[in-house]
Amino acid sequence: MTMRRVVRFLAGGLALWQLAGLAVLCWSLLRAPSHPTLPSGAMDDESTRLAATINVPPAKRLAALHDLARVQYDASRPLLAWRLFRLMESEIGPEDSTGMWGSTVYNQGLALDRSGFPAYARDQFERLITSRVNDADAGPNLMTPTANYRHYAARMMAQTFEQEGNHIQALIWHHKAIKLYPYSSWCGTCSSGAQTAALVELARDAAKLGPLVMLGALIAS
Repeated sequence: MTMRRVVRFLAGGLALWQLAGLAVLCWSLLRAPSHPTLPSGAMDDESTRLAATINVPPAKRLAALHDLARVQYDASRPLLAWRLFRLMESEIGPEDSTGMWGSTVYNQGLALDRSGFPAYARDQFERLITSRVNDADAGPNLMTPTANYRHYAARMMAQTFEQEGNHIQALIWHHKAIKLYPYSSWCGTCSSGAQTAALVELARDAAKLGPLVMLGALIAS
């Protein structure tokens, strides 16, 4: 009798979970998120002024611009950081072979997302994914030996959709990050760690749509 009660309790819990997931799914399909417009003007002037303060040899200017943008990002001024990264991209030129173009576009997406402009952030991530950028470029440190731009950009695409409550698109991009743009590196531990993290993100977001959706998403991945 006790076992029956346990089974009924679990079944009821799963049913309620799935009903809640269906409600979230319906809300996701019906909801139309607002997309604010990027401000311009004074901040453009400030980014130009900050860039003009850089006094280094030409060969070191891009690195100095990058550091300046990072300072603004870490100081909770991500929109100004985006404008500096955008300026940096204009000085790099179209898709160069140094690896700086890819990281600069990715950082623009991060800065825009942190500024509260997820739709504009996706423009940057999609631009990176569809470019000719080399995912095997060197990463920023030993823990991330290769850049894997597309893998991380796809995960950020999922995150921005999740923020807007668009769970269907979030799951699609989680799946792409795992299957279409898997993390690739000579470091086996790094690869398995990144893929596991992406799978955990997928499971976490799929769980919001109920146990059936989560199970299906995990099986598909």
